[in-house]
This record gives sequence, C-alpha cells and structure tokens, in this order.
Amino acid sequence: MAGKLIDICGNCKCVSEEQHLAAGEVRSLAFGDNNTVMVVELALEEVVSRRAIAKAEKQIAKQYGLERVCIEPRYAMPDGLTGAYIRSLYDDMAYRMPSARGLLNCSNWEYADGALQIPMDEVSEKHFANALRHLEARIRRETELRCPVHAVRAAAEEAAPPIDETAREEILQQAVAEAAAAAPAEPKPKKPRPAPRQEHSGYQRPRAEKVREDDLIFGKLMQDPIVSVNEAIAAYDMVTVQGEVFFTENKDIHSKKTGKDYVKIAFDMTDRTNSVRVSKFPQIRRVIPHRTSKTACTARCRGA
Repeated sequence: MAGKLIDICGNCKCVSEEQHLAAGEVRSLAFGDNNTVMVVELALEEVVSRRAIAKAEKQIAKQYGLERVCIEPRYAMPDGLTGAYIRSLYDDMAYRMPSARGLLNCSNWEYADGALQIPMDEVSEKHFANALRHLEARIRRETELRCPVHAVRAAAEEAAPPIDETAREEILQQAVAEAAAAAPAEPKPKKPRPAPRQEHSGYQRPRAEKVREDDLIFGKLMQDPIVSVNEAIAAYDMVTVQGEVFFTENKDIHSKKTGKDYVKIAFDMTDRTNSVRVSKFPQIRRVIPHRTSKTACTARCRGA
C-alpha cells in the first residue's frame, strides 16, 4: 500500500507549476461507489491552487481507471492564514461564483484577531451570505483553525476591484471582432415549418382493404361513416360499425306461424375498443351455403 501511495503522489509531478504536490504526505485514503471514486487527504507544506489540484485529480483518475479522484488538501498554519492561502480562497470563490471578481477585491481581504474580514457593501453582503459560511467551513476543514469570516461594511467603490477602462475597452473590441468573424456571410435559409399534427382521439378507424362486390360474403356495401364499437353501444340512433369477426354461430329455425324456414346468423366482432354481437334472420333461400359468416374476416354492420 505504501508503494501505491508513493506512485499516486508521483503522478502529480507532471504538474510543472506545482511541484510540491508530489512532496505531500497522504494522511488518509478512502474509496467509494464500488471502488470507482477515491478521496485522498494530502498534507501540503505550500498552498496549491484549486486549478492545479483539479488537473492532478483528472490525471490520476485517468491513469488508474477511476471515475473521479478528490484530493482534500491539509495545511498547517499555526500563525494564522497566509496571504497565499487567502488568495486561493478568493480564486475558489470566484470560480464557484464569477460575480465575486467584479464585486470583491482580494487585496482588501485581511486576517486579523483570528478572523478573516472581507470588505463589501450591503448588497454584496446579502448576495455572498452562504458563500461566507462555506469559506468558514473550508478553512476549518483544511487548516483545523476556527476562523470566523466576517463581512465588513464598506462603500461599493472601496470593496470592488478597480476598473481598468483601457483593458475593458480592449476586451469589448475583441469580443465584437470575434462575433463578427463568427457570423456567417449569408443568413441561413429558414427551415419550413412542419405541418401541425392532427390530434386523434383514442379510437382510430381500422384499416381495411376496399371490398368489391365479388368479395362480399353476405349483405351489401355501405358507405356510411363508421364509429367505434365503444361509442356505438351508448348510441340511440342508427350507427355503422366495422371490425373483425372472431366467433360465428348458425342455426336453422322453422316458423310454425308462417311455415317458412329461416336461418339465424350470429357473430361477434371487435374493433379493439369493444366487442358486439350481431344477429340476423334471413330466409334460407337468400343464404348461400358456402358463403355464411366465418371468423378472421372483416364485417361492416348498421343498426341501432
């Protein structure tokens, strides 16, 4: 394990601007999330910027096949916070909240009487209230010092960093030039707007091939508008439904009153919304024996 920790710290030597990362002492090492995340507490003699630590974390994670590496620096500051450490606090705060670069001046931050005092106006004090608490917790975690962070009321001109009008004008001109160079010479043609989609109800008319007279099994062709079986059940007037036949029944009937012979043709049909039974009593002479209703065929019926 000791050799592995030396290798991990040795990987930090590739960060040329922060050579002392490799000289840090590993105090603890922990893994989480199925050994894909590693957290290292590293005791350092010199202050290392958060940017350099983030770069080293990515390099170590890539070399050892980890998803993420988190390096927690630890500093020994018996005489209080140093200027370099205060500068690192400001850089980290400005990285998390970019508005700090325009509202706070790092040169005015002062460590006195065991507390870090940050000049700011009334508006900035409310804006950075949570950030100050995070700074206090970070100082306690990294240095083991109980160092309160106080906002000292000051005018906005005194708390904010001085504005360099020349540099500001150069940045503005550079941004305008880059925007002009990136703009296309000709405007892009507008894409045609897609046609609005038609909103369909829950029922859609079943797709069926056109029926010819030769394909008819029984009855006649009907051109009335078709409704769903589920809607037809609650209707009180004549409706036309269409669906697939899944059960049939034929029965011969002799009428004693008229002396005629009939046949009862009954079948169940469905259009996937509901099912209904259709019954008809034609005379036998009107029914062709080999063309009675059968399953797996499409039927269109009209009735009340």
